[in-house]
Amino acid sequence: MRTCASCGRGSEVLLRGLCPECFDRRYGVVEGLPWELVVDVCTSCGRVRIGHKWLEYATAEEAVGLMLSSMSLKPVHPVERVELEDWALETRLDWRTRVRLRFRANYRDTLFRVSRVIVLRLNPSTCPLCIVRRSGEYDTLVQVRGYRAGEAVEKTLNSLDPREAPIDVVPVRGGVDVYFHHRGAAARFVSRLASTARVRVSRVEHEHVGTSSLGRRRSRKTILVRLEGLTGERGE
Repeated sequence: MRTCASCGRGSEVLLRGLCPECFDRRYGVVEGLPWELVVDVCTSCGRVRIGHKWLEYATAEEAVGLMLSSMSLKPVHPVERVELEDWALETRLDWRTRVRLRFRANYRDTLFRVSRVIVLRLNPSTCPLCIVRRSGEYDTLVQVRGYRAGEAVEKTLNSLDPREAPIDVVPVRGGVDVYFHHRGAAARFVSRLASTARVRVSRVEHEHVGTSSLGRRRSRKTILVRLEGLTGERGE
């Protein structure tokens, strides 16, 4: 047992002559750990932005876990490794919440634990998906044509996650046009449609519609799907 140069207590491990608690108070174990973590939250759909992605969550606790997992944890020398072991809310979960973080750290094969309180602040935002929905612009058009297209489309849409609902559904001569906000939702619609009816994707086209703020080429996708009958019918 060695003695801490600051508090005078005995400790199995000393870092720069200090016990883990005194070392953490003076230097911290995580380099650049913010006292306030600001996270964008979409006020329309509730998704949170982690890095460059907007992620969904099942519960508020899961959302907090996603936010905290986005932190970069670089140990302060001479700590060799540090990771977030656990966390707990110190105030009621709201737009500004105090969270106690518990870290597990290693130094010379010795494990020790410290804790730190930070403020988790939610920044009201609007995710790109909701911006597209509000504007009415679309990314992908699925043109469904053929036998009982309206019935097949309605049945398929009723089976989709409401968060992936299309922007618009327009009956046209010979079928239905379904407008989607992003290509993933359109692809899942076509896949689900194939379980409702016998389908054939006969054409896929891309239309250049401009340039993004990052200088990337933007395009819209059109998928033509022809129905040859509903599943379960005679002749399948």
